[in-house]
Amino acid sequence: MRQWVMTASMLCGIAAFPCLANDAASASSGSSAHSKNDVGTFYLGANYGFYKARGGTFDDENDLPEAVIGINLSRYFAIEASAIDFGRVGGRLIESEADGWTGSIALRYPLTRTLGIYARGGVLFWDATIRRAGNLEEAVDDRDIFYGAGFDFRISRMLKFIVEYARYEVDFDESALRVETDIDAAKVGLRLVF
Repeated sequence: MRQWVMTASMLCGIAAFPCLANDAASASSGSSAHSKNDVGTFYLGANYGFYKARGGTFDDENDLPEAVIGINLSRYFAIEASAIDFGRVGGRLIESEADGWTGSIALRYPLTRTLGIYARGGVLFWDATIRRAGNLEEAVDDRDIFYGAGFDFRISRMLKFIVEYARYEVDFDESALRVETDIDAAKVGLRLVF
């Protein structure tokens, strides 16, 4: 999963080069770099950040790469999907490796032509491989809600920079394994708007 997320992030970056070159050419020819209406446009993006479980601290071992795709249905409303790699967490007695996929809606309010704030929420679908002491291994999966808020800054007509804080409310109880925690994630990312 981590390789898939990183590959998607690199492809997004590669795809951005010709678009940004065209964007810069349009800006230098005198057209407004911010005149494009986002309605009906779709976007690709990549986020990177760190997460912590309830009561924990942000740790560089708990990094969070995320690939994003979405569509702007209006200036104020978008739908979005993402793939997340939570990586490997745990200690000597129990360790887990988890991946997630999300579907969400976002409500955005533009503050200026280049800056906006947004809130989003939806469902996190996740699966994890739990390894316990004694080489016992168990695959589990579930779905939980998540929500977050952030702001976006338009760097150019086709490129946005985002900062977001999200909470994933994980509540799993099955086969003698109970997990109930809030996972908080702080992220930065880029969005390439087509």
